[in-house]
Amino acid sequence: VNQTNKDESSGLYLAARGGHIMVVQKLLDMGANIDAPGFQYGDALQAACFGGWTEIVQLLINHDATSSVPRRGEYSSPLQAALAGDNNPIAEYLLNAGVKLTTQQQF
Repeated sequence: VNQTNKDESSGLYLAARGGHIMVVQKLLDMGANIDAPGFQYGDALQAACFGGWTEIVQLLINHDATSSVPRRGEYSSPLQAALAGDNNPIAEYLLNAGVKLTTQQQF
């Protein structure tokens, strides 16, 4: 359940990036590593934030996704990914949910 593809992206990351909420839920139920890395967007939470997948963002946060570990990818925090994807409602949700929004890059 935690295997990665040639780009070292996890199944959870790929499902979140593509907006496949049922697959995300199933992988979480099977014990997928919620903070497993992805490629372009860093991890599942950042991919969902960039893609505008509000229900997936909520699901991941409810399962304690944090994106607090420095990662590769274009964005260094869920908030940065949401704003880059022009997903202001998700950015507001992140702020209201109290998600740790540390970043090591500048906007």
